[in-house]
Amino acid sequence: GSRMTAEGVLVLTARRHRTQLANRADALARLAALLERAHDRPARRIDTRPSRAARQRRIDAKAARGRIKAMRGRPAVE
Repeated sequence: GSRMTAEGVLVLTARRHRTQLANRADALARLAALLERAHDRPARRIDTRPSRAARQRRIDAKAARGRIKAMRGRPAVE
């Protein structure tokens, strides 16, 4: 969940080490990394379109699926 309290205080816990001093240093290092990550904006995603071959594969797969489903019914009596 969230690391923010209702008052807006950021809470980090560190229990990796045996001593409080080492855990405090670990928490501060993690806080620095968290702030560093929050500072950088994520790279903007560039919209892409399916290639013509990918579109054709999709249509072919849909047609094949349709043929499979068409075979499910009872055979026609002639």
